[in-house]
Amino acid sequence: MKKLRLRKIIGILFILLGIYSIIYCFSIMFYGVTFSKFFAVLGIMLIVIGLGVVFLYDKISIYKGGFIPRIIKGIIILFLISFIIIESFIIYNGSKTDSAEVDYLVILGAGLWGDTPSLALRQRLDEGVKFIKENPETKVILSGGKGSGETITEAEGMKRYLISKGIDERLLIKEEKSTSTKENMKFTRELLNQIDVRDNISVKIVTNNFHMFRAKLLGKSNGFIVYGQPAPLHPLLVPAYYIREYLAVIKSLVFDFM
Repeated sequence: MKKLRLRKIIGILFILLGIYSIIYCFSIMFYGVTFSKFFAVLGIMLIVIGLGVVFLYDKISIYKGGFIPRIIKGIIILFLISFIIIESFIIYNGSKTDSAEVDYLVILGAGLWGDTPSLALRQRLDEGVKFIKENPETKVILSGGKGSGETITEAEGMKRYLISKGIDERLLIKEEKSTSTKENMKFTRELLNQIDVRDNISVKIVTNNFHMFRAKLLGKSNGFIVYGQPAPLHPLLVPAYYIREYLAVIKSLVFDFM
């Protein structure tokens, strides 16, 4: 009887989490989060699993003991371990600002709404302004090409925003080809190779906190001495971007460093 009650409680929790996930999907769509559909799919899956646990547990063999259930449990455990480890690195790197003198500041692009910086990009730029005002002689690389729904490159949009905040245009260098974090760092490296003959160039990366760990990894893989200055993220968007970043780190480890 106790096992039956516990099973129903677990099933109900899955259903409630599924409903919350679907509601969360619609709430972040207003911020233009393209990853929002993931939470709708996740919500449906959680609800189906929850209903199965509550009503069909004794009728479906997959819930019972055997080889296949053990494999499924093993996969779930491996996923949870990897999620905890990777998220720990993401959270740690996104929570600290490195204090170091650097050769260049690199602000990574994010979405534009036409030619207007998105919320995430404005947060990066405002964090960049803080650094520039404290280090007015440091050159700034603005890295970002033109994506879907954007009328100008992200680098140009960032430049216009910074100039409107009183930043000297002569400090700003645009990198306008990149469409991913990997390309941000690759094309920034290529750009600096044309204007700076030094081998050990140090950079401070400005990006949102959830993104800092991967950005640093890719910066180091392109030969930079890397420091970070993370920008904040809207609290509502934290679950979406931190879960998405876990998947992005896995993708980078598989494809970007092989």
